[in-house]
Amino acid sequence: MEEGLLWSVINLALKAPSWGNTQPWEVFVVTDQKLADLKKGFREKFERDEPPNPDIPLPTEWPDECLKRYKDLGRSLFEKVGIGRTDTLLRRKHYLQMFQGFGAPVFIYICLDKKLSRWSMLDVGIFVQTLCLAAVSKGLGTCILTHLVLYPDVIRKELQIPASKSIVMGVALGYVDDTALINTFESTREDKSRLVKCFK
Repeated sequence: MEEGLLWSVINLALKAPSWGNTQPWEVFVVTDQKLADLKKGFREKFERDEPPNPDIPLPTEWPDECLKRYKDLGRSLFEKVGIGRTDTLLRRKHYLQMFQGFGAPVFIYICLDKKLSRWSMLDVGIFVQTLCLAAVSKGLGTCILTHLVLYPDVIRKELQIPASKSIVMGVALGYVDDTALINTFESTREDKSRLVKCFK
């Protein structure tokens, strides 16, 4: 990816609002050889079935409505790309593709200093969405991937991120492959009557 294009996206994302203008995010952009090293490290850990150990623990329970949407998403996505419920080989292949950012030429990591409160997680969410919208405005695509942060020891080794920082989220950035079946998938949305309450 052209460096000028990449920086135009980053510069737009850095305009994201934050609580009290704290701008708490720390952004690590990974390309070329360092990206190849990261992908190799993820692949090796995944193939050894090493348990994930993300800095931000994965949720273990959900409200019923959220759990239903989560399960519906996984089922409908796998149906779209032709992966059966019992097809462990194709499922592992899909998960490995997630660890590889679906072949994206750029990974972007967003980190927070551990001294910050949980309020700063809101700012990270705003930054990530701004980053994704900026990419689309420049003709690019993104994929927000929890899989990119499941092995923080690999990331810390390659990017020299200190233990004082939480590795919050990873975003794969690149050009959209319009021929890929997965890129035709659209997640569903609840009717506004279930999610929005209006008072007068």
